Amino acid sequence: MIPVSKLTDDILSSVDIVDVISRHVSLKRAGSNYSGCCPFHNEKTASFMVSPQKQIFKCFGCGKGGNVFTFVQEYEKIDFWDVIKLLAKDANIDITKYDVDSKKLDHYADEKEKIKRIHKLAQQFFVDALEKSSEAKTYLQEKRKLDTETIHHFGV
Repeated sequence: MIPVSKLTDDILSSVDIVDVISRHVSLKRAGSNYSGCCPFHNEKTASFMVSPQKQIFKCFGCGKGGNVFTFVQEYEKIDFWDVIKLLAKDANIDITKYDVDSKKLDHYADEKEKIKRIHKLAQQFFVDALEKSSEAKTYLQEKRKLDTETIHHFGV
């Protein structure tokens, strides 16, 4: 079996960040780089740059940046292993040749779901506690200048 670290290296050398990002963002050549409007925040002028030589992206408006893995993970809102599978498929790389333990990946996904449920329960606990505390509500509304709609919208 080939180590998983080799899998990420093989994917990076097989996919072109410009091709991947241009599926989601309209890019225009800007010297040796490409530019476009950032998909991670609203903007009117292009502050999103992609470097084909370095195989990285950077938005000078919001600060997001990274490689093709980071872009796909942020844009698609999926976890790293799903990014690996997606990009490996795009690059016609058979991940079964690599030392990827599918049981570990399934366990990882199960653990992630448990953590999400725990976070949701904790958030609900604190929302309920806030509802019972007039002092806390007064603090948020008067000191922090948050209206009731904002407090409920963000689950504070």
